[in-house]
Amino acid sequence: MNRDELELIKLLIPHYVDINRKDENENTPLMYAVKTCNVELTKYFINHGANVNCKDRRSKLPIFYAIKNECLEIIKILVEGGASLKRKNQYQQSLLSIAIKNKNEEIVKYIMEQKINISITNENTKQVKHLIEKGVDVNIIDENYKVPLLYAIDKENMEIIQYLIDCKANVNYFDYKRQMTPLIYAIKKENMDIIKCIMKSGADINQK
Repeated sequence: MNRDELELIKLLIPHYVDINRKDENENTPLMYAVKTCNVELTKYFINHGANVNCKDRRSKLPIFYAIKNECLEIIKILVEGGASLKRKNQYQQSLLSIAIKNKNEEIVKYIMEQKINISITNENTKQVKHLIEKGVDVNIIDENYKVPLLYAIDKENMEIIQYLIDCKANVNYFDYKRQMTPLIYAIKKENMDIIKCIMKSGADINQK
């Protein structure tokens, strides 16, 4: 698609086209953008109200096509736009299992880090334990330069904090983006139980 065609679409969408209108195969404009790995159009449609969790005639979601096409940038855009990572296809395959089948390590890593950090944010201890037991790195660093332990401290969830530490979470991890360690995170929360737990687990009080 050239620049003129893209600009024409941008001109038509706000005034003449229902952005979630489906064709005979129940594909929306967003579906076509994702299927063709068009990053700019995908962003544009989502920013203008496209439903990121719509299904086509085969009951497939846009994110399934993004994973199939191994387009990590579009997967990230969809997730940031509200796409669910919990869905399964018509064969009951999860997004993670499809990514593993495709042997795309980058996408597998991204889905895993999203799942564990979402589970911590939702304070789903059972899911956190399940993911760690399945091999998710307890010290996995996401795009925000945060590790699971920092998310757990944010939620002040002692059970998850202790579990992550028991699984060898790095209590001296340094968040370069925010210039903070887990101990500093805990101090900012003014939570003495967490502060004591972090210090007892080997936090370096002189680390800067």
